[in-house]
Order: sequence, then C-alpha cells, then structure tokens
Amino acid sequence: MEFELKQTLTKTPQGVNATRGGEGLSPKAHALLKSFDGVKTVADLKKLCVGAAMSEADFTAALGELKKFEYLRAVDVAAEAKAKAEAEAEAKLLMTLDFTATPSPAKPAAPSAKPAAPAAARPVPLKALTPAAPANAAQSKAVPTSAPAVAASAAAANAEAQAREAKAARMKLEAEVRQKLVAVLQPQVEEELRNRLRPKLEEELRPKLVAALRPGIEAELRTALSEEMAPRIEVELKARFAKTLAAQKAADQQAAKAEAPAAPAPAAEQQPAESAFERVLASLNMPVFSVDMAGVCTYMSPAWAQFSGFTAAQAVGKPLVEFFAESNRRAISAFLEGIACGTALRFEQQGALVRMGGAQLWVEISAAPLYAASGSPMGVCGSLRDASESRRVAEQAEADGVRLLLLVDQIDTGVMLEDAEGNIQQANSALCTLLSLDSAPYSLEGMAVTELLERASHGCIGPDGFLHRMAEIRAAGKDAKGETFVMSDGRVLAQDYLTVTVDDAVAGRLWLFREVPRSQARAVL
Repeated sequence: MEFELKQTLTKTPQGVNATRGGEGLSPKAHALLKSFDGVKTVADLKKLCVGAAMSEADFTAALGELKKFEYLRAVDVAAEAKAKAEAEAEAKLLMTLDFTATPSPAKPAAPSAKPAAPAAARPVPLKALTPAAPANAAQSKAVPTSAPAVAASAAAANAEAQAREAKAARMKLEAEVRQKLVAVLQPQVEEELRNRLRPKLEEELRPKLVAALRPGIEAELRTALSEEMAPRIEVELKARFAKTLAAQKAADQQAAKAEAPAAPAPAAEQQPAESAFERVLASLNMPVFSVDMAGVCTYMSPAWAQFSGFTAAQAVGKPLVEFFAESNRRAISAFLEGIACGTALRFEQQGALVRMGGAQLWVEISAAPLYAASGSPMGVCGSLRDASESRRVAEQAEADGVRLLLLVDQIDTGVMLEDAEGNIQQANSALCTLLSLDSAPYSLEGMAVTELLERASHGCIGPDGFLHRMAEIRAAGKDAKGETFVMSDGRVLAQDYLTVTVDDAVAGRLWLFREVPRSQARAVL
C-alpha cells in the first residue's frame, strides 16, 4: 500500500479527452477524474478527495475503475526519473554529432535527353535537412530538449495503441475459440444429460401413463365383463336367493311345527325345486358363494374345487379372506363389509386367490347384499371369475404405453396431443426445439393449444398468416397433412393435424411437426 501511495498518476489521452459524461464511468469515478488537475501521487489525490463527499472505500473503487478503463496511468517515480535521464542523455549525444560535413563533389552528370525534374522532386542535400551545429559547447547546452520528450510521448502512445489492439485481437480469438468449443461440446453434453435424465423421465412418465390409461382400460373391461357376466350373475343370484328363501321357509315351518303340530309339507313338492337349483349351480364353471355378516363362508358351489383345489366343505365355516394372499386380505375384507352394511361404492374387487399347493390365481369378485325373507341383511353373496387374462392385458397396455412415451420423447418429430377440450395433454422436447419455444415440454401440459400456437407464431415469418391458417384447420375438424410454414431463422417446417378416435368418438387431435430438408424446401414451397 505504501508503494502504491508513492506512485505518480498521469492522465492518458483517453482521460484528457474524456467527455462530460465520463464515457460510462460511475459518478464517483467521474468526480475523481475531474478533481485530478496535474501530476499527483495516489496519496495526494486521496487527501484531496476523501472527506465528506467521498469515503475511502468509494475512493479506492473509483480509482480502480479509472485504472481499469485506462483514464489514469500509475507510474513509478523512480522508473520515470530514470527514463527521463536516459532520454536527456540520448538527446545530448545526438546534439554533439556533426552532420554538417560537406560531401565530396560528385562527377557532373552526363547529358540526358530527358527534361530536368521539377524542384519539388529533386533530392535535397543532407546538409540542408540537418540543423547547423552549435558554435561552441555553451550553445550546445542551450539547445532545448523538447524534441526527444515529444518523441518519447509519441512512442508511449503508440505502444499503448498497440497494446489495445493486441488485447482486442486476443479477446476476439478467445471468443472464436469459445464458440468452437461450444459447437463441439454441446452435443456431447446434451447426450450425457439425456442419459442421466432418462431414468428420472421413466419414473415420472410411468405414473402419468398409468393414470391416463387406467380409466379407459377399466371402463372398457368393466363394460365387456358386465355384458358377459350380468346374465349369469343374475341367474345365479336368483337361484341362490330362491334357495335361501326355501331354507328360511323350511326353518319357519319347522319352528311352527314345534309349537303346534301340523301336517308337514310333502317332500315331493320341495325336493324337485331344490334339486333344480343345485343342478344350476353345479353346471356353472365359476364359484358362487355366500358369507355371513362377519365374512365367514356359509355356502360354496361345486366350481370352487376347480378354482381353488379345496372342497366346498373345507371352505364353509372359514372366512373367505383366508383363501386370498396376505397383501389382498384387508382390501377384500373391507369390500365384503361395505357390501354387507350397504355402504359399498363398488361391487367388484380383484385379488390373488391362493390355491392348494401355493399357486396364485388372479380373480375378480362380483358380490351383492344377501337379505333374509324378512328383508333384514344376513350377509353377502356373489361369484368368482378368472381375471388373470384381463390383468395381463392391462399390464401389457401399461408397458406398451411407457415405451410409446419414451419413443415419442426420443424422436426428432415434434409431437403434441390435444384432448377433446382443446388443451395440451402431452408434448415432447422436439416440439419445443422446432417451434423455438423457451419452455420445458412438461410445462406445456394443460395449456390451451391456442396459447401455444400464439407463442409459436412469434418465431414464424408472417405470424398473422400462420395463426389464420391454424384456426382454419382446427375449425374444419378434418385431417390436414403437409401444411408448411417458414420460421424466422429460415427453417421450413411441415405439419400434420390428425384426429384421434376411441370407439368411433373423437377423443382428441394429434399434431406432428417436422423440419423439411433444405434440398426439399424449395419444392415444397
């Protein structure tokens, strides 16, 4: 710090010619430049400026700014004095040299046919250009030495100009090298980021895909199963209900007989009906069951043995949930309890049935409340159906959907899925790149398609025409392929607008964007 305070400050040509605004300087730096009125040391300038108007920290920052932008130049006093002494010695040495010696007479020139050169073009003798030598040493000392000082100042200014040019050239070279490095490394960095983000992408896409596909698949499967199972379940439930009524009637008659003897009903009238119900249940290939209010099996049809490997006698008297996997027992118990109490919101439940031997079978339970003859609830009745194939189809659809989403994310074609309400349901990164959108594809989900087209029009040549054409395509509601438009950077994009249908109903629209190669762009336009 002491050495810096002893340095001498001088204004550079830029500082001398500084405009009133200081050419971008801060107010503190400009005030410091204005207060500098000659050759001063840093210490003298600090004493002059630091006070009520400027703190020591502001002075240091302003002085650094003036040095950075070359408005002031700090010079070591000793080095400056040494350079000045050397310049004066060199000037004295030059002044002592004798340039007045008369050259030897030259031979007369041979006559020439050419005319004599004009006076302005004739060579001037060296003696005429050389100042006359001083008469004595006193006169030599009296000659001023301003010429070498001017030459030194000019040399310093020239050196500063060369330094600035060299600095500008170096900065330009660094910028070019930086651009080349970006061009070379950007694909590698993008590929590395893509590899790192792929597991996270799969993890985020799977629940979204499951949530998107589950309602449609469940609705379709429920409709198909209802159409297939409704007649059978209705017949089975009616049969079981009739059997229950018959059993209750027999119990009532038995109780009445115990109180007052009466002629029993002929067995021939009851046996055929009961045998008919048993034959219906035995002919079905799916188990029909009934449980009491606690979930304990009170009846199991003969088909139970084919499903589980256990006999009907082994199931009666045991809770039905004991025959299912441990992970499904709580859900099935709550399902049966809700139906028995009349609070169930659904009448189908799936679970893994553990067969004899340990093998598991994925089944679907269809159940309904079971009422006594008096109308009071007495349990639940229902049937079991093999649902392993429908589960396999659902899992395969989920896996196919995940692979489809990953494929859409990796392709170069911009993809946008529009739902029936006109909002964006899915978009990929290629769409943002092609339409010059400064957004992540996930941030576009839920956005109105009209808003995205409005943002994309800013990157097109003729945005009004682009928006007008897009509005016409959407209003027509028909498939449109091969629509082209030109981006502001010269790229030509082709667009397809396709209808997505589910069961002959329009479920949404699919937008596809791709870049047309330069060799085909002229032919397309």
